[in-house]
Amino acid sequence: GEVGTDYYDNFVPPSERPHMSQILSWYQQYFKSVPENHEEEFSLKNGASFTLPNGFFIALTNLTSLSNGRALIIAGDKGTSNPQRMRGLSDPHLAFHGSFSFMCNFHAVMMFIFAKGGFAIPNEQEETSLQVNAYVLSGNGDSCTGTSDVKTTTMRSLSIQE
Repeated sequence: GEVGTDYYDNFVPPSERPHMSQILSWYQQYFKSVPENHEEEFSLKNGASFTLPNGFFIALTNLTSLSNGRALIIAGDKGTSNPQRMRGLSDPHLAFHGSFSFMCNFHAVMMFIFAKGGFAIPNEQEETSLQVNAYVLSGNGDSCTGTSDVKTTTMRSLSIQE
């Protein structure tokens, strides 16, 4: 079903509600659009299916409250940073391995980091079995874009496949 941008009001701290609403608004707008030259394909698959890592959002908020909002996060898991892969309606993939897990929506993590004034260095190799991404928060919404170009160039030159 459709989720409104007030979905999080019941279980996230008030300080994070604007960030969560911003993420949901972005997805609502993005998935209403149809990629150029794909009108026929997407007219059959309206909408999208994706998960949001709410536990990560809440844990990061709690952890960064101990560090004046600063953090360096290196996250590795199965997942995607590409929202195009979420188009179409389907059940989220569940992996069973003694417990269960979902594919990580690294794109939503990136959006959360951006909403808090940070930057992200996503893994651009979509076909790897392990996505490793880096995220930086400088604290108090200070911009850390001055260092992102150097770090992005460095991270992109490294390959998990090598």
